[in-house]
Formats: sequence, C-alpha cells, structure tokens
Amino acid sequence: MANYSKNLEALKRAKQFIPAASQVYSKSYKYFCEGAAPVFADRGLGSHLWDIDGNEFIDTILGLGAVTVGYNDERVNNAIRLQLEKGMSFTLPSILEAELAETLAEIIPSAEMVKLVKNGSDATTAAVRLARAHTGREMILTCGYHGWHDWSIGLTEKNSGVPLAVQKLTQKFKYNDLAGLEKKLEENKNGVACVIMEPIQLEFPQSGYLEGVRALTHKHGALLIFDEVVTGFRFHIQGAQGYFNVTPDLSCFGKGMANGAAVSAVVGRRDVMRLIEEGVFISSTFGGEALSLAAALETIAILKKPESFEKIWEMENLLLIGLNETIASLDLGSVAYTCRLPAHTALLFKPVSETVSALDIQSYFQQEVLKEGILYMGVHNFCLAHSKEDMQKMIAAYSKTLKKVKEVLGSKNLENQMEGAKIRPVFTRNE
Repeated sequence: MANYSKNLEALKRAKQFIPAASQVYSKSYKYFCEGAAPVFADRGLGSHLWDIDGNEFIDTILGLGAVTVGYNDERVNNAIRLQLEKGMSFTLPSILEAELAETLAEIIPSAEMVKLVKNGSDATTAAVRLARAHTGREMILTCGYHGWHDWSIGLTEKNSGVPLAVQKLTQKFKYNDLAGLEKKLEENKNGVACVIMEPIQLEFPQSGYLEGVRALTHKHGALLIFDEVVTGFRFHIQGAQGYFNVTPDLSCFGKGMANGAAVSAVVGRRDVMRLIEEGVFISSTFGGEALSLAAALETIAILKKPESFEKIWEMENLLLIGLNETIASLDLGSVAYTCRLPAHTALLFKPVSETVSALDIQSYFQQEVLKEGILYMGVHNFCLAHSKEDMQKMIAAYSKTLKKVKEVLGSKNLENQMEGAKIRPVFTRNE
C-alpha cells in the first residue's frame, strides 16, 4: 500500500488556512478517498504525477484537463524560460498578445477578434456581458457548466451569496432537446440575450442538433456562445465548432490551450467584440501575463501538427476498447459503463440498490485503482505524453479492480472494504 503520511499531515495544516484545503473544488481532498488517497502533488513528468510522499501515478485527470501536451514538456518549458528572461508583466502590452490573438484567429472559425483573460469563468462571463450589451437583453439560456460567476453558479446548489434577482436571469435547457430550447426561447420572447452551451457533454450532439440550436437562437434575435473551455485544444485543433462545422457568434477557450499555464480567451464576431472598445468593460491586470502567452503559443504550435490529435484519439480508443471488453467479460454492464467523448472519456457506475449508490461503488473503485498507480476521478483526459504502455497498464489495473468490485458487490460487503472516506463531491455540474 502507498504511504500517504506526508499528504495527511499537510492536509491537517491546509484545512486550517484554506477552505476545502484547495483553491479548486474539483481538486479538493473530498473528491478522493480521504485517508487512502494522495492530496498534494509534488511534480509531474509526461503523463505521470508524483505526490509529496513520492508515490507515482499515471494521471488520467491532468489538472482537470489543462495539460494537453504533457507535464514538464521541455518545448513548453523552454518557451517560458526564454520569456522569463525578458519579464512576465509590463507597463505596455507584450507583443505576444497580438501573436496569440492572430494565432487563435487563424485556427478558430468564430474568432474574428480575441480578448485574453485568465480562466474559463472569466471568458464565459465576458461573453455573456458582450451578448447582453449587443442585444440589449438580460435573460441567459444555459446548458452545461460555465464557471463560478453569479450568472452561472446561481442555478446550482452552490448559489449562496448570489442575489435572487440575478438567479432569475438565467435558465437552463436540456442537451440534445431542440424542442425544449425552443420552448424556453418562446417563453422569454424578445428577452434572451444569448444561448450559451458546451457543444459536447458526455454525449455527442445528435445529427443537426448544433445547427438547430444556432438557427433557433438567431431566429429569436439572440447570440450563440459555445463554451469550449473543455473541448478547445483537447477534442480538435479548431474545437468542436470546427469538427462539427457549426460557427457560433462567440466562443470561450481555456484549460488545454497553454498546457497548464493560466490563460483563456473569449473570441468572436468583430462587431460584437468591438464593444469592448466602447461601453463594455472587460479588463484584467494579468490578462496579458507573458509567461502564459508564451506557453500557449508553443502548446498550440505542437497541437497544430497533424499527428498530435491522432495520437490523443488513439490513446483514448485503446482505453475505451479495453474498458468495454473488460466490462463485457465480467458481465458488469448493469454496474459499470463508459461514456465516450474523445480525449475526455468516462468510466462511471450505476447504483445497485437503495443502500449502494453509484458514488459508493466509484469510491471503492478509486481506492483500489490508486493501489495500482492510477489517478482516477471518473472522467479521463489524455495528453500527447500518454503512451500505449500507459494504456496497457491502465487496462490491466482497471480489469483487476473491476473484478474486485464484482466480488465485493457479490458479497454485499462494500462498506467494510473502504479504507478511506467515500468521495464527497462539493459541487455537482449543472447539465
């Protein structure tokens, strides 16, 4: 068994000074089996991560999808080092701002102009503000998770502190349900500023769905915003909009754009983006921080190579085939299942009784697969550094652990097999 003594001691200290002991909910110890899982990272290399006790893992989470090339990639590191010798933040804009904006405009179909910010929530909130300014309307229709700002998080269970008046200005609609979206648009006729959505969730869009969303949105005088913070630079070099050939009015990118460095962007139509020069205030001291821009330019240069996304999809397919074969061979289809979003594939579980929930099974699975050296949290992200050997080790580890799951469920002794706490998500995505 792995030794987590340094992790647990550090966790005690962190709990005293950091709410949830992490700056990011989804990295919190509550998303892992506390007491039988790592808590703090020490370093990463390629597709592997080491915790502060020195335990090594194949990482399937990759900074919540932010790492697309691989940890500690020398090419990206060199780009950062070269810029570091010049400086990080200046009194004047760095020329890298213009270079990155030009690069994004060359790649992304919707990008006529670009505004750089720091994280996904910045980008989606900037897009919503632009849409409201452009249309003169206030209502937002949303599908997916779009960050922590009031207009978005007000619809979730984490809405404490969000004014009720703000909560009422956002409504959600169901993915792959055009009729449901049309109903919402009709109910809020002439009041919807934008439809903002993740173009892919844990399912592909049905044939004609994204085209239908765009047509309905424009018919009702609203703007269409694609939140590609997850899909951008992970699914396809042009994002989902390029893959499906559906161009929105505005788009949001972040996460994998800079291989873990902090930069994001809202991009879109020139007439809408130019509002930032007028009455729409979107400005951040560190929006042009040069180290992240250098990292983004090098990361995109790497990902633009034709073989890059071919490699990422190849690794995902190897794991998916192995998982599905294992689930079938163990006759676990009623318990375990996969959801395929290329480069973002999930292995999830179903409840088996009123007393054994899906989260109970996932907790036990995570606890046991950690012993095999796999860092797992449900959804798998892939990077260029993942290898066939990684996939083979993961399939072997998952097969061994799924056999344990079957045995434990058969003995109805899952509760007594937990060595750490069950996973306790502090946030549930709003789909």
